[in-house]
Amino acid sequence: SFPLPPLPHTLDSTWSNYPDPAESRAALRRTPEVLPPDARMSVQNSLGPWLAHRYDIAAFPQRSETAQFVMFRMRCDFGPSTGLFVRTSPYTMFTFRPEQLAEVVRDTIRSPEWSTIAYADSTYLFAREGNTGMPRELALRLHRRDRDRFLRECQDSFAGRIAARRWLVGRFT
Repeated sequence: SFPLPPLPHTLDSTWSNYPDPAESRAALRRTPEVLPPDARMSVQNSLGPWLAHRYDIAAFPQRSETAQFVMFRMRCDFGPSTGLFVRTSPYTMFTFRPEQLAEVVRDTIRSPEWSTIAYADSTYLFAREGNTGMPRELALRLHRRDRDRFLRECQDSFAGRIAARRWLVGRFT
């Protein structure tokens, strides 16, 4: 599988394997400005590194019942996959299958317990029991658009998988 993994200088490697979501990075960098430094957070697994400096943070759904803020990002930023190289699965990245993550975000938007206080590039930040923020109707409209793009991105990412990958590299691709 050496010539086919998405590593630099291999046959299957393209720039699409290394997306650079500048708008998303900017939104994630602004998050600390919005939140108190001692805020309790529960975030999807792939957002942990951006917020790891915080005192009280957990991977959603852990501690979500006591969190003051929850955060999700509905983007599939890993490029196309042949399935011949070990790469992180969507479940590991998002703590859920992509369809489940879309449902969790939708349910959080609908919940009277949470308010959408920040949104950028499919990244949602919710505050518990907040009455300020984005109107639910607008958040749900954005969610529908984001969900369709997110599920399509995830599906496209794995569309190029080679059927024989299971016998060549195992279950971690």
